[in-house]
Amino acid sequence: MYEEKLRDEIIETKKSQTDLVRLKLVVVGVIGATGLGAVPYVPKNAFALFALIPIVCFFLDLVCFHGEIGIASIKRLIRSSTNTGLSESHSGILTFAMFGLSVFLSLILFCIALFNPRKLLPLPVEDAIRIAFGVAGVVGIVISAFSYSYCRNRTCWLEDAPIGYAAPPPIRLFFSSCVKKPNPEPTSEGPPKNEPVT
Repeated sequence: MYEEKLRDEIIETKKSQTDLVRLKLVVVGVIGATGLGAVPYVPKNAFALFALIPIVCFFLDLVCFHGEIGIASIKRLIRSSTNTGLSESHSGILTFAMFGLSVFLSLILFCIALFNPRKLLPLPVEDAIRIAFGVAGVVGIVISAFSYSYCRNRTCWLEDAPIGYAAPPPIRLFFSSCVKKPNPEPTSEGPPKNEPVT
């Protein structure tokens, strides 16, 4: 009964993550439509709203990554209480899609700042707005990379590390594996420490 409730919690978390993807697309679409002047009674410099996209994406990504870590924590709890683990492995494609979309949108902002937007779009874009786009784009890429790296590092450890392993550092090499499972010697005391795979 207790295990079934935990499994239901995993299902509900996955559903909420799917809703977050839809919400992210809607919010980015609304900001984009407002900035491009599709919404009536919007000032001419509404194009500057595009600089808010990385911040909004980062907030929604954090909520999605929190759910991902929660799923891995529940799986680890089930594995520790029943000594059997879940048969399926969670790939984390949804969180990677959220991360990839955030980086893509931030990269577009940076490219707009790098090139002259007046040649790309018939909109009045001041130099201050270009600087804001460039800063927002770079900051969006950096914070998205670090938050996704933390999420992947934590979920990898929760799913792969045997019970009793010490937690890894918060941030590890971006695409490195989290845990290497050496065969402990019978005479060794306690579980071996994490060994990153390079």
